[in-house]
Amino acid sequence: MAAFNKISSTYKPVAEYYAGKSLFITGGTGFLGKVLIEKLLYSCKDIDKIYILVRNKNNIEVNKRMNQMLNNPLFTRLKQNKADCLTKLIPIVGDITERNLGMTPADERLLIEKVSVVFHSAATVQFNDRLPEAVRVNVEGTKNIIDFCHKLKNIDMLVHISTVYANCDRKIIEEIVYPPPVDFTELNTSIQTVSCDEKTTTNILGNKPNTYTFTKAIAESLIEKEHGKIPTVIIRPSIVGPIKNDPYPGWLDNWFGGTSLFWYTSIGLLRILPGSADGVVDIIPVDYVCNLMIVAAAKCQSSKLLHVYNSCTSECNPVTMNELTKLVLQEKNNKYFAYPKVHFTTSKNMMMLLSFVLETIPAYVGDVWLWITGRKMRLVKLHSIMNNHREKLEYFTSNYWQARCNNTKSLIVSLSDADRKTFCCDSTDINWKEYIQTYLVGIRKYLLRSSD
Repeated sequence: MAAFNKISSTYKPVAEYYAGKSLFITGGTGFLGKVLIEKLLYSCKDIDKIYILVRNKNNIEVNKRMNQMLNNPLFTRLKQNKADCLTKLIPIVGDITERNLGMTPADERLLIEKVSVVFHSAATVQFNDRLPEAVRVNVEGTKNIIDFCHKLKNIDMLVHISTVYANCDRKIIEEIVYPPPVDFTELNTSIQTVSCDEKTTTNILGNKPNTYTFTKAIAESLIEKEHGKIPTVIIRPSIVGPIKNDPYPGWLDNWFGGTSLFWYTSIGLLRILPGSADGVVDIIPVDYVCNLMIVAAAKCQSSKLLHVYNSCTSECNPVTMNELTKLVLQEKNNKYFAYPKVHFTTSKNMMMLLSFVLETIPAYVGDVWLWITGRKMRLVKLHSIMNNHREKLEYFTSNYWQARCNNTKSLIVSLSDADRKTFCCDSTDINWKEYIQTYLVGIRKYLLRSSD
């Protein structure tokens, strides 16, 4: 951003807002949640406590899950430089889908007295979850969080993490809450009285492509309707990519979003994508999303209005599918096939034909060569996995949106130079060539555990 407003002499630094405060975080063991926790502990050193809601998952008790999380390389900087801050992180056994969040009465009383800022990022992000499950987690879970916030004696701010694709039935997405696809009460009645088979679910979803975007849209409207006098912020990221800046550029811990497609492109396996070469891809680094969450909470706490911030690049710093795939292919990698190139088509028939000719046949030929040379055959299996990922993302590679970011721009302009540097969330400063390099290095280092 070229110009910045003059900062007032009464300006309060972001970290100062959090001094002495206790925070409550849901979804803290997830991708975005871990980055948020690390950043808060490292850059807001005077935080009192961070309470993190954790389920006993897969018969793994909470303390063990916390140890597993803190053993992640993401927390190395914190352990080396500010290890004492880790004592501020306190797990609370619970579940957003349960009454009173599934907490013990003692834990609930503690949080009611102590917590003043709530970050709600827990959600099911699977596109193909059954509708009742998606509603239970993304909608009823959000309702439970709102009810909990109304109990807090010192509630100062609620930050709800949504997604820009909650509004994917609109080509231009403003920083406002749109009318819900259905009323929450009507939806509950529907899923309780009808069988949610595929046909029924499709009818209920309407213009939404999947249960994830559908339920996130309803959750937004629920926040708008029931936040009351609680200062509230909705953060809407687009496709969330690995860390760009700190603590470790390239860090990521999952194959979600476009990560798998980037990797298959980089090794020459992916040769065809549904969509247009000129279509804009909206990717935002995870540290930018978390920094925006932290900043928005600090700067909006005095307002009872609901604030919405899109954390996106499609308007501020757009990059096309063609540009992105070319950048991926420029990177040196152990490609399985020579002369890789990605083609784009909006025709399903052409998609099937090109995939068979350019991907399936070479995968079989490649596996034969691997077998002849005494190596493990894996290309056909990889192609099958890749095809599954591509089909799941087809709606998002075939459609394009422009997410407005005027509120986000204004928020960034209001920050001091020091806060803009510490809590970087200005998407205009992303150099796509450098970020794609970082992205692929991160995949090799953190997902494939490669030492090169």
